[in-house]
Amino acid sequence: SNIVLDLLGNEIPSNIYAAAVTAIHSVATQTEKRAGDGTTATTVIARAFIRSVLQRVNKKELPSFCRTLDTEAKKISDSVYKSAVKDEFITEDMLISIATTSLNHDKELGEKVGKAIFRAGKHGYCFVDGSKGAYDDRIETVNGYTFASVNDPIFFNEGGRGVFIDPLIIVSKDALDDISDPKGQKATIGKMLEHYQATCQKLGAMKPLVIFCPSIAGSARQAIEHNFKVKKIPILFVTFTNFNGDQQSQILEDIATVTGAKFFATDNNCNLTKISTVGSPYGSADKIFLEKGYFYLDNPKFGENLTAYSENLSQKIDSLDADKDLNEKNWLQRRYASLVSGIIRITVAASSDAELIERKDSVTDAQLACFSALRKGIVTGGAVS
Repeated sequence: SNIVLDLLGNEIPSNIYAAAVTAIHSVATQTEKRAGDGTTATTVIARAFIRSVLQRVNKKELPSFCRTLDTEAKKISDSVYKSAVKDEFITEDMLISIATTSLNHDKELGEKVGKAIFRAGKHGYCFVDGSKGAYDDRIETVNGYTFASVNDPIFFNEGGRGVFIDPLIIVSKDALDDISDPKGQKATIGKMLEHYQATCQKLGAMKPLVIFCPSIAGSARQAIEHNFKVKKIPILFVTFTNFNGDQQSQILEDIATVTGAKFFATDNNCNLTKISTVGSPYGSADKIFLEKGYFYLDNPKFGENLTAYSENLSQKIDSLDADKDLNEKNWLQRRYASLVSGIIRITVAASSDAELIERKDSVTDAQLACFSALRKGIVTGGAVS
């Protein structure tokens, strides 16, 4: 009952029109998902494909046409990929050019984004955020390890941030909610606090203690708050309640590996109640920076197993199919980037909500295009394709 007209005024059956729109939308979506850029080129190609199909649909030419199309498409895609600039031949200037084009030729921001992503490398990861009312865009590259987290504001200085120098780092896979357990069957913080105080006495200084764990509550939380607020002892915790159980465990294992800390876990028969039996349980870093929502470790110790650990992650990433395992691939990519210091935080400035949304989308397009170029190569533009 719905009549649709083309640009020349000819009537198009609504079911064919709907199928064509769905096909073109799918093409654009899959292009962004698999390549990160090039939606204009594939949309134009899809239009040409649909026109050719409609010309042949009543002429019994469609089967042979589709077979020919599949064969020729593979030849063309192989040729384009073979001509791509890859790996060590990709330069910083190339990425700056790609970023600038994606950012509607904003040269200043394009240069910043291109340089940052080139430094991060093909296994890097990028967070894009916005700040309404700010005057300048801000791009930060992390020299160390960073991840999103849930932090308690009580542990921050004025301004919502805290920087703690040369901390002792504890990593526990178990949630903490009590000070002691007479049966010794669950993770508690009593023995840990005793060990920490003894360690500080040996060192002759009260170093900050940072506890990474899934969550902390009950008397354990009250004890740490009391130490921090009343005794002024810098004991802090970083939790990960915005991730599921497996993700929490993987993040914590990453932190233990990168800082050289003991990975305490009850299911390994080694929880925090046994802290005095495992040699040196602490990891280290030059400093830890805490902000509501995320943290980073500056120049961590980098444990001796880090190289083999990160290479194993890299092999898993390469073995996954982006079409079938996209979420898993992105998760591993994010973890790997944290381990190899390839984290970028881009905060774009805008004067209004509408401008902020537009600028964030542009920067997201630019970083996807740059990472796509680093990982798969730089091909010629849409018009040539």
